[in-house]
Amino acid sequence: MSKSDTNSVTCRLCSKIIKGGINRLKQHLAHIRGNVAPCKQVDEETKKAIKDYMEGLSKKKEVKAKDLREVREEVDIGGGETNTGVGGTSIEVESDSVAKRPRVEVSDARQKGKMRQTCIKETFAKDQRDRVLGYLAKWVYKAGLSFNSLMMNDFVAFCEAVGQYGPGFVPPSYHELSQTLLKKEVQNTKERLQSHVEEWKRTGCSIMTDAWTDRKGRSIMNLCVNCILGTSFLRSIDASKESHTADYIFGLVDSCIMEVGVDNVVQVVTDNASANLAAGRIMKAKYPHIFWTSCAAHTIDLILEEIGKEPKVNSAVEKARTVATFIYSHTKILNMMRRFTEKGEIVRPGATRFATMFLSLESIYSKKDKLRLMFTSEEWRDCKWYHTRKGQKASDIVISPSFWNQVALAIKIFAPLCHLLRIVDGEQRPSMGFVYGGLEEAKKEIMELFKDVESSYMPFIAPIISKSKGRLDGPLHCAAYYLNPYYFFRDRTFIESNRELKSHLRECIEIFYPALEIQDVITRKELIAYKNADGLFGKPLAVLQRSINNDDYNPGNKYLIVNNILFAFYIYLNAHVLC
Repeated sequence: MSKSDTNSVTCRLCSKIIKGGINRLKQHLAHIRGNVAPCKQVDEETKKAIKDYMEGLSKKKEVKAKDLREVREEVDIGGGETNTGVGGTSIEVESDSVAKRPRVEVSDARQKGKMRQTCIKETFAKDQRDRVLGYLAKWVYKAGLSFNSLMMNDFVAFCEAVGQYGPGFVPPSYHELSQTLLKKEVQNTKERLQSHVEEWKRTGCSIMTDAWTDRKGRSIMNLCVNCILGTSFLRSIDASKESHTADYIFGLVDSCIMEVGVDNVVQVVTDNASANLAAGRIMKAKYPHIFWTSCAAHTIDLILEEIGKEPKVNSAVEKARTVATFIYSHTKILNMMRRFTEKGEIVRPGATRFATMFLSLESIYSKKDKLRLMFTSEEWRDCKWYHTRKGQKASDIVISPSFWNQVALAIKIFAPLCHLLRIVDGEQRPSMGFVYGGLEEAKKEIMELFKDVESSYMPFIAPIISKSKGRLDGPLHCAAYYLNPYYFFRDRTFIESNRELKSHLRECIEIFYPALEIQDVITRKELIAYKNADGLFGKPLAVLQRSINNDDYNPGNKYLIVNNILFAFYIYLNAHVLC
């Protein structure tokens, strides 16, 4: 980019000078025609990556604009006309900040034409909007409101409602906002949640517990209910004075089960604390039809923690942490790093502690050449930190080829597990059907990485086996894995020869469908049709869709199922049960 002309950018690949800034350069590299000639030197991989990125941004903007339009269209305060006060009478507001509005004579407008009138109206409207925004900004700054709050659809709806009301809107009093309106909103929320209650009865739900410690050191237990419509909050318990025994935890969960309805609960989801697992055994004795499931994200994080202790991985992690700590501890070094990496960052936050570790390793590895260039530059040698022990240690690590080899290995080991963590921690699609299969794929990838040498791969496979045993291989996980076409038709021999999988599938069928007649139909007809890919399962579209496992793939959607009991059960597993 030219220092004298910030709007001009030079393409490093073809040396073409492009007017229009960085966005036009992206169009040039992505071969998006219309505003700039395509770059002839860019490779296909780069072109596709930039094009996909820009198309993704475009889709996000379209979705955002559509959402805002829908929010505005849904606002209707009823009665009156826009720009009139209560009773339909126009109300003038006098203020030093609101200048006298220029009057546009009709005769002048007609003489000068419609274009002139439009320009005046647009200028006038912009001036009015600027003044309104001035009042809003002053209130936001003085009240210390978060800027993110203005991005909420509720704020857009509020602005639309005020616009429909017109001049003279009287803001709510302190009492109205803290009492009257609050009670109304609580009641509205309860009414909206009534559809959740009906869904619990229709397709079941999961009880979820979330234990955490607040800033005051209090032990808090949140209790929530999840169904296909989303998660609703039941209550929060201050358990600071209680001993977190299995009996105490079961008591909290049991009260939720009774409140939601014994017949409506499919499973209870908790973390892997020993008291929680013991509470699960108590619950199973009282409610044999309800499953107790460990949180998949927490379990995978424990697996990553164990793998991170292995010397080959731990060495890379500790050295990367040393470099990152040194850079982020000194403002001058941090600014130098950002210049050399073109405003890049080393530390990248993730959903969990060990996901953050993986993302940070990926980030530092992607900046390998630029970091090595920085620590061999004149600027670094002239820096006072160059002569310090910590500075020399960080420099030696970055320059060392063995360090980068260790980082590359650690990334390859972590990658499949972190990919699975992203699936179970996300909300794009139901994840129950991908947990068991994702762990199997992770084991295969690690084994291939070490060329199937057991002594090499076993230290990294062992944590997956030990931590998932009894946590991520239960009846629900196994049944959902068996009925996921993506895995079944890829690993059919392994699945059909696995007695544990079949046993868990039968257990789920017996619990969900107690009637022997239905069990007979499922096992004698529908399972056979599924395994043989009969009917719709053999159609080209079904074969194509089950062969691609991306973020849009959901085996429970209408394109991949037939209207029968077995796959109503599969949807039940995937759409209504959290892992």
